Amino acid sequence: MNFKERREHLRMDYSGIITYEASSASGQETAVSTEQRKATAVDVSESGLCLITNEAVQDKQILKINIPLPGLSLQIPTLAMVMWQRPYNEAYKVGMMFVI
Repeated sequence: MNFKERREHLRMDYSGIITYEASSASGQETAVSTEQRKATAVDVSESGLCLITNEAVQDKQILKINIPLPGLSLQIPTLAMVMWQRPYNEAYKVGMMFVI
């Protein structure tokens, strides 16, 4: 079956545990939860990443993500927006787009 690849950037396998904090809309302001949650990264590209989470997130929700660098004790903090999600086994597979 032929299909046209819609991704602009090449995805690279990236398996690792990341931490994230979810935003929650309250009126016109957006608050960021201080509770850190964990997810498993599946792949990453220049423009985003794919995660597996134990809980659902909302479309267009902003997550503050900390991406660990393999072999180093450093993490890259960034913000990413939920672009899609779908059930995956007993969890959720989530496509994210970096916003900064």
